[in-house]
Amino acid sequence: MWLSKMREARLQPNKATYMALVNVYAHAGDAAGAEAWMATMLRDGVRPDEGSFTALIAASAQAADSAAAESWLEKMIAQGLTPTQATFGAVISACGKAGRPSEAEGWMLKMVSARLEPTAKNLTSVISGYAQRKRPKAAEATFLRMQSRGVETSVHSFGAVLGAFAKAADADGAEEWLKKMRSAGHDPNEVMYRMMISANTSAGRPHRAEHWFDEMVLLGLSPLQSGYNSVVQAWASVGNESRARSWIRSMQEAGYTPDEVTFGVVMETFVKRGDAAEALKIFQ
Repeated sequence: MWLSKMREARLQPNKATYMALVNVYAHAGDAAGAEAWMATMLRDGVRPDEGSFTALIAASAQAADSAAAESWLEKMIAQGLTPTQATFGAVISACGKAGRPSEAEGWMLKMVSARLEPTAKNLTSVISGYAQRKRPKAAEATFLRMQSRGVETSVHSFGAVLGAFAKAADADGAEEWLKKMRSAGHDPNEVMYRMMISANTSAGRPHRAEHWFDEMVLLGLSPLQSGYNSVVQAWASVGNESRARSWIRSMQEAGYTPDEVTFGVVMETFVKRGDAAEALKIFQ
């Protein structure tokens, strides 16, 4: 609309006009609108700057469109422009969130080749992508490889590796990375403790699930209802009706009411064991 009005008034939009429009749409989270203005800008022979490309790539990443983010970064490079740390970071984040960790890692290596230093946030994005794919060994290898290159790590990058093992139900791996995190001077947060509980539940280790729950509470961290449900599930999965019932009472004493998740995990576990009657006893 504004471009049409300018042309009706016989005014020719300049580079600043186009860049302003791209940036406005990009910062508003309207990736499609920003892309349309960028395409018009290029079609009219106006060369964008690094800032406009970076804003558009960030908007594509925010819209979870990793393919578009990658495409615009490639077009940026083809224009002879130099991507910044933020530009690479947006593409790495987009690929990680889209569950494309290999591509995310590839862009991080290109970032290194461009003599830009990846951040701990970039590393976490890559590792989180591997976690999403339940590929803990790849997450671990990437962490160690990048750490050896001198890439900064953080509590979140350690936590992402821990989470990769937890999602793959590798409780031993998750516990090992929690130890590594502590050795590096980082304290696990509530989310990481809940992952530890969940990992041990999935691995059929109710005593270890209880251990991490108790340690979490001792540190003043909140397990939330999901933490209680995990421990209930852990005991139900090994057929221990009395311990599952005890944890439901503990949940209620903490102010939580058993919900559909509580009923679901107990019923599913005992039905699979062919013992639905035992499941009903737990809630009596």
